[in-house]
Amino acid sequence: MTGVSFADNVLKVEGDLTLASVTAVLKQSKKFLSSNDLTIDLSDVKHSDSAGLALLCEWRREAGRLGATYRFLHAPSQLCKLATLSRVNTLLNLE
Repeated sequence: MTGVSFADNVLKVEGDLTLASVTAVLKQSKKFLSSNDLTIDLSDVKHSDSAGLALLCEWRREAGRLGATYRFLHAPSQLCKLATLSRVNTLLNLE
């Protein structure tokens, strides 16, 4: 099952970040995006496609709009490769 949980300013994403799931994940995450210093932990993401990358870009855009800092941790290699191919890896600063 795909979803998010939140504790201690860490948004933990679990499951797949694909076209089938990103809308629900974005909706679930909206209530936590107002945090100024938010860590988004991707260690439990099992599979991702370009829709997952688009979600990360949306979170990054939202952080800029709010004047917040979002940090992505433990991005799966598949997502990092997509970010590199799309030339957004430096924008997202994936770790």
